Amino acid sequence: MQCSGLQADLTAIYCCPICKGNLSSLPDLYLCEQCEKVFPVRWGIPDFRVFRDSNYNPADEMLKAEQLVQDRGQLDYGQLRGLYIELTQPRRETWSPRLEDLIRDQNRRALSIEGRVRDIRFSIAHLLSIVPTQAAYGCQLALDNGCGHGMGILSLASSFSQVIGVDISFLGLLLAQKLLSERGVTNYALICACAEALPFRENLFNFVSALALIEHVSDQESMIRETHRVLKQGGAFMLTSPNRYFVREPHKNIVGVGFVPRRFQEKYVHWMSRNQLGYSGYRLLSYIELRSMMREVYGRSWTCRVHLVNRSIPPRTLLGKLYRKLGIIPMITESFPYKLFCATHTVIAWKDQTGEVKAELAKDIK
Repeated sequence: MQCSGLQADLTAIYCCPICKGNLSSLPDLYLCEQCEKVFPVRWGIPDFRVFRDSNYNPADEMLKAEQLVQDRGQLDYGQLRGLYIELTQPRRETWSPRLEDLIRDQNRRALSIEGRVRDIRFSIAHLLSIVPTQAAYGCQLALDNGCGHGMGILSLASSFSQVIGVDISFLGLLLAQKLLSERGVTNYALICACAEALPFRENLFNFVSALALIEHVSDQESMIRETHRVLKQGGAFMLTSPNRYFVREPHKNIVGVGFVPRRFQEKYVHWMSRNQLGYSGYRLLSYIELRSMMREVYGRSWTCRVHLVNRSIPPRTLLGKLYRKLGIIPMITESFPYKLFCATHTVIAWKDQTGEVKAELAKDIK
């Protein structure tokens, strides 16, 4: 692949997400030459999903997508996000106070673009600065798996020549298009696909990120296996995973959810929120569960750093700087209890020929 941007045909790096066969590029669709599965292209976004976003039925999703596309020329990103919330949430007059607080907080964080991008860049740049195979960016390809509305792509675009964003939400990708267009980013492509069945050939990406994705995925180990499959030899993989056994559940802001058996968690959230919130589609992992999956796929080629407080504390603030200084104390960050009850696990993995952990990475990556 050339380093001249992502406007060129990407068929060479695609494969069928089902059978991994070759694809033929036809007007407004891709056709698998082996299983003859058809994958449409809508508004410049190929749809390689093997199953749909459970929040929408296909017809409803496309109707909402058409409305977003119709209005995005007259709206900026913030206004388009407001329309997105109207289309994807229940009517505002039916919102419970707790749901309204959650949506307001999510919207505030989503619109804090500059701060969020700086924080993501800080975290990723720390990794890239100490991984030898990533030190010289040059003509390199990055994948943001679970890219959401494009914050990760915006953060990676300045460091890599080409960035591909993947998400199961087609509506979310339309928002990402708007954000990246407003920011003048051109070296990217957006793909609608499932994290557990990526439509890419093997040994392709120099860097793969999956930030706050794994808790939303139905088959979590398959997602990790797919990152290993598409990662180049020597490439790096970065994953963040909120800890099941942290005191407060980050998505619903409710205490003690992770300590409840999984089959009762939704009922517990209903009860704690007075029947205002649900909890389907979430599966937070403990450190033990995450460690087991990473060992199964990456062997010994990974390490985990943890955050006792919320990762969203900006590294540029006094509290963020103080936490980073405390966080480098090995006897704290390497301790097993610390990993059991921290807020977030940050996993760094790499794909190399020896399969051995590089001691300097295990020591330095934070």
